Amino acid sequence: MNDADHAADLLLAALAEAERVAPGLSLAQLTMFLHVVRREGVCVSDLARLGGWSDSRVSRCVRAMTAAGAPGALAPAHGLVEVLRGGDARARHLAATPMGAALAKSLVRIVDSGGPRPQGRGHVA
Repeated sequence: MNDADHAADLLLAALAEAERVAPGLSLAQLTMFLHVVRREGVCVSDLARLGGWSDSRVSRCVRAMTAAGAPGALAPAHGLVEVLRGGDARARHLAATPMGAALAKSLVRIVDSGGPRPQGRGHVA
């Protein structure tokens, strides 16, 4: 297996884990989630700038990543991110929930361990 195949297998394993934990999580949502994990407390507008997204797109994605029953939550409400209010009533800061932190830890474990070493193409252990 060459390096490109191994890198693809690592990415596929990480994406499969994200899908297992949060079925239907989009690539944009996963990317935003990873930014939140790396920058705990990031505000929505800074997250939009980090990824080059509009504030409204980030807001919709974040609302879909909050827990069901959270104010403004949108289906499927993955439960990965929580919205915290800052000193400014308009500022919304983001943090991983315990479920989100567990997913992040699992993704790190996949990448740090070198992930699965499949025997054949397209196989993710």
